Amino acid sequence: MAGVDEYLVGLKELFAEDPYDTLLRNLYQPRQLGLSEVPVYLYDLAKCPEIEFPAMTKARLGRFRCLALLLLGDHLVPVLPLRNPDTGISHHILRLIDSSNPSFKVDLLFRDSDLYFAGFRRAIVSPEGEEQWGEWFIYGDLIADGSAPEFLNAVNMGLGSAHRSRDVTRAGGENAMQDMFFTLARFEDRVRIIKNGEHPAEPQADEAENEPTGENKDAKNYREARMTTKLKSDLERAVARVIVVFSEALRFRSLYNEILKRLTELRWDDAQTLHPRLWKLINGWGTLSNFMQKMLHDEGTLDLATVLPSKLSMPFGFATMTIGDLIGPQGELMVAKRDLDHISQEALQRRSEVDGAANVQDPGFPSPTATEEEHEF
Repeated sequence: MAGVDEYLVGLKELFAEDPYDTLLRNLYQPRQLGLSEVPVYLYDLAKCPEIEFPAMTKARLGRFRCLALLLLGDHLVPVLPLRNPDTGISHHILRLIDSSNPSFKVDLLFRDSDLYFAGFRRAIVSPEGEEQWGEWFIYGDLIADGSAPEFLNAVNMGLGSAHRSRDVTRAGGENAMQDMFFTLARFEDRVRIIKNGEHPAEPQADEAENEPTGENKDAKNYREARMTTKLKSDLERAVARVIVVFSEALRFRSLYNEILKRLTELRWDDAQTLHPRLWKLINGWGTLSNFMQKMLHDEGTLDLATVLPSKLSMPFGFATMTIGDLIGPQGELMVAKRDLDHISQEALQRRSEVDGAANVQDPGFPSPTATEEEHEF
């Protein structure tokens, strides 16, 4: 009997699920087969930013908590899920309007996999309220790698998705937000769209070179925007502002607080570059996210009082840093990048078979639960 008992214990241990794997909530991003399935959040630049910006942030955090692969700590920091194996990366849209000047709308497209800004389109709005939507302009490298949804029939905007220079990234303030909005709203009127096989395909005398992004220019439906050097500079400045205000400020509390301050207290000041410490955080998103997931995997819990190694905290400008400083009530990390190194392949396979991918429904921007209200960002 002892031998049988030992055998059964061995089997139990062999097939026991890793405690970390039991924390997994959703594996995959939602299934999106067309633009109508991409949820839209309306953001009015003319309304009070003290209300609009926090409300937008809260709505998007609610979305990511619903989609989360797992939630870190009692304050529910979402770890972003995997791409849907059937339909690829899912997205959401921030629709910018200016109710004081309702001639345009601008859609900003963001990836649910990593919060990256992917591209934009605009609508011309008639006095009667009719909307004439234009082309989707998407980063060339996202078209090249196939991560841009085919249903967008996108045009290569002429830029790659890498961060712009720090000097170009001057975010915040009323004038900067208006400049961003109208640069994107009028972009389509100021470019020449080249289709595959059209000539002259080379830039004309007044046009800038597009950034090389590895796209297949011989593809049947390939199109790209050509623009002047001045417009390219304007576009770089506009997308840099989009990235900092609507992507980075959702990842880090310091960025969120800084952008909110620039939109409110410093609303009429000239837009300034970001402090070097904020750039260190931006560049360290993956490092900090991965460390939290590794600690949860190794320790089985996240004690907010635990002091992090100085080699982790010092590069980001913190003399000391605890787990609470990262994911506590006012923790730095608001959304975490996923790290699959700590999830067993067996768990991924098992959960894939059980949960599947075909029917992952998009939650949109759900109302917060009582728990989420209790742990508001």
